[in-house]
Amino acid sequence: MEAIAWGADVSSLVLGPLTERPDADWYAAPPGKWCPAQIVHHLALGLEYSGRAFASRRQHATMRRRPRSATQFLAYHLVMDAGWLPSGRQAPEATRPAEHPDRQVVERQFRDGVDLLRAVAADEYRQHMRVRSPRWHTVCLPRDVFRSLVRPLSDFTQVKVAEGVPF
Repeated sequence: MEAIAWGADVSSLVLGPLTERPDADWYAAPPGKWCPAQIVHHLALGLEYSGRAFASRRQHATMRRRPRSATQFLAYHLVMDAGWLPSGRQAPEATRPAEHPDRQVVERQFRDGVDLLRAVAADEYRQHMRVRSPRWHTVCLPRDVFRSLVRPLSDFTQVKVAEGVPF
């Protein structure tokens, strides 16, 4: 079974380059910047927050998207089209990392956050997808179809482990 590729390798993508590094490298950063431990902690907090939000929304009826305000519309196009990112922005309070996070705790928290991710098998996605934007060449799934097909990401990684596929 083929899964959307990004999800299966997210732990190795983020933690892989840091695996063989000494603890000192985890906490080294230029002044005013986050160290690798804080970046991984920030990602773990974001995954955890998103996973909890997704789980809570599954209990409710399908939501409708609100129209964007003029400010949101402008910000979206500045970031997505022009590639401009404002400097000096702070992370949301819920995802701000600790000053000196513990390496093992952060790694475990990150892996647990990845376990909260949900995925749809690529062959099922292809079968049910529809064109979202011909101009951007993007596709999507209707909400009800997504809800019926979505499964924990661990379902896909466990299948690969059982089949002996390295990732």
